Formats: sequence, structure tokens, C-alpha cells
Amino acid sequence: FGGGTLYFDTESSFSPSRLVEIARERYPNIYNTQALKRLISNVHVYQTNKTQELVKKLEGLDAFLIEEKIKLIILDSIALPFRSEFDGKHIPARQRLLNTVASKLKYFSDTFGLPVVTTNQVTTKFSKAEYGAALGITWAHAVNVRYRLNCYDSPTNDTAVRREWIIEKSPCSPSMV
Repeated sequence: FGGGTLYFDTESSFSPSRLVEIARERYPNIYNTQALKRLISNVHVYQTNKTQELVKKLEGLDAFLIEEKIKLIILDSIALPFRSEFDGKHIPARQRLLNTVASKLKYFSDTFGLPVVTTNQVTTKFSKAEYGAALGITWAHAVNVRYRLNCYDSPTNDTAVRREWIIEKSPCSPSMV
């Protein structure tokens, strides 16, 4: 991207070694040892699983985004801190904080012209035997584009799997698989 990536890791799952493995495997002619060091040094990881820490970090990011030439923000996963801290009795407070996070992320995207990617968790919908995005209608309306990635075991016993990338919500594309 010609700049850095800010990675909010709420599930403690970011793996620099996996990033290196993917870069080497996918782009072996580009990522030599020096390029891999640059790649890793341009990924700024912030770990938290607390909503207030996340909000506080987002509030003070403007200068960091400029100084570090951040070109991409990833929040993986938005759901974990909100689902772990709020029970069914505190939904309004959770929704207010979700709106705060969504507004700040949209501000960064609009102001700095950078993409913001958030991952979410899935949950079962109680009215139907199907899965849906976690965090309810507030978060569903907060995102501009929503993709769903599915992975299915092969109907035969071979090792092949079927993967789908579904556009569920987009201002410029109809729903499609």
C-alpha cells in the first residue's frame, strides 16, 4: 500500500509468522528477507479485548495515522469485546458504544481516504436455523459493505473444500455469490 497497516487484534490471533508465510508463498518474487522485514515493520498491532480501551485508542489516532502513513485499518474482531462485556440487560449502552466505534472508523476512512476492514462473528438466528452477523441491527446498518465468507466440506470424501465469497450488502453491487 505504500504505507502502514493498523491492526486491532481483539482475539489475540494476529500471527506475524503467518503473515510472512502468506507473503512468501503468494509473492515469492517480491518478498525477500528485506521486503519481509519491511512488511512486518509496517504492521502496527494494538491488542485489546476491552471496549473502553478500543474507544480510547480510536479517539487519539489522527496523528498516528499521519505520522506512520497508515493506509489500512483492520479491526479483528469487532464482536469479541462487545459480546464479552455486555449481556442482554445492557444492550442500549452496547449500541451507543458500537455507534461511537462505527462513527470513528467512518471518520478515518472519509478523512484519510483509507479502507477500514472489520471482522465480525456469526451467531445463530433463533427464529430460523441459520447463521447471521453478530451485534444486531445497529452494527448491520453501520457497515457500508458486508461480505460473508463460507467454507464447506466437499460432498465427497476428498480433501477439496468449496469456498464462497458472498456480497451481502453494497451500495454499488447487487447481492451475489
